[in-house]
Amino acid sequence: MRRIAWLGLLLSIGCTSAEAPSIVASLTVSTNAPSSGVFPGDQFQLSITPLDANGDPVPSALAPVTYASSNTSVATISSSGVVNALAAGSTKLNGSAGGSSASFTLTVDGNISGTLAVTPTAPTVSVASQVQLTASVLTTLGNPARNKTFLWSTADATKATVDANGNVTGVAATNSVAICATVNDGSSVKGCAAVKVQ
Repeated sequence: MRRIAWLGLLLSIGCTSAEAPSIVASLTVSTNAPSSGVFPGDQFQLSITPLDANGDPVPSALAPVTYASSNTSVATISSSGVVNALAAGSTKLNGSAGGSSASFTLTVDGNISGTLAVTPTAPTVSVASQVQLTASVLTTLGNPARNKTFLWSTADATKATVDANGNVTGVAATNSVAICATVNDGSSVKGCAAVKVQ
């Protein structure tokens, strides 16, 4: 009887000392960050979901996710995955659960003007008539720039004039007169259209 009791004790010790395997097999990452770029002051949600070996979500009570930002001067992330973009630059937003980890690389756009396009590029306008031009700016990262204003100019006011809103008035016939817009932010980024006056 004593020998059986010792055997039972050894079996009990062996069972309690083994570590239970993690039920998290992988993590998925999703975000509602705007496709037009993330700028300082923006806020969005990053979601990391733990999955088991069957690809089913693991309840948060069994595998809570821990979030962190590798560069908190660029962006911070809350315990629930809410991201606040603070300054231009890059950071890795990391999440871990159940021994697995995943990351999302975030680049915050500094809203620096890169290129400017004026449309339409080659409109025709009659003398004493008007045509509206539109300027659009992309940042150096290729995202639509925000809150930009423009200075409009004409290469020859005897052929066509342009007002502060890009509205062109034909003055005299010409095959082409350059009407240009320059970003009003000190960058000197400029774009032009070739306007024909008939």
